[in-house]
Amino acid sequence: MRAGIREESRITIARFQSGMRYKIQDRLELLPYNDLNDLVEMCIRVEQQLRRKINSKKEHLNTSSSPKMLQEEMLPLQNEEIT
Repeated sequence: MRAGIREESRITIARFQSGMRYKIQDRLELLPYNDLNDLVEMCIRVEQQLRRKINSKKEHLNTSSSPKMLQEEMLPLQNEEIT
């Protein structure tokens, strides 16, 4: 530590965990770790997974059409078949 204060690793880990977002805390609770380095690596992985999920949801929302839009697209096709 910078101030020359030494603390137990379990206290450092607890402080680190208390600063995490709750979604990350919840996931890391279920994973085993040996030390602070392991915990930091897992935290990074979990955060990357959450970002991928968010990005894939955004992509899905951008590519999917609303039911109203689908109906409007189908109307010209239905009208062509009738005539």
